[in-house]
Amino acid sequence: MQGLSAIILSYTKSEKIHRMTLDCILSLVLSEDFIHVGSLEIIIVESNRNYLDQEFTYPDNVKVIVPDVPFNFHGYLNIGILAATQPMVALCNNDLLFHKGWFKAIS
Repeated sequence: MQGLSAIILSYTKSEKIHRMTLDCILSLVLSEDFIHVGSLEIIIVESNRNYLDQEFTYPDNVKVIVPDVPFNFHGYLNIGILAATQPMVALCNNDLLFHKGWFKAIS
């Protein structure tokens, strides 16, 4: 199986949004046994330029990119794609909850 880079766009400005993004990440990690179906890379492209000054954090295995350009939906997706290292890419909003077996079914 091929590896996956999941690009997740977020604007972390409240605990509620942070929790929603964490739920997205957790559902992704639990949706597959990525050790057996391929490697998983999670990239958050964060719209909140003050993110690094706040206390919101994500798991250590999640790469967070805070672009220094104004938000542009497609531009931010492209930033995530350029950072991706896996052969397959999923473009995701942070309110997405992944179903078990979704990646194996499409790869």
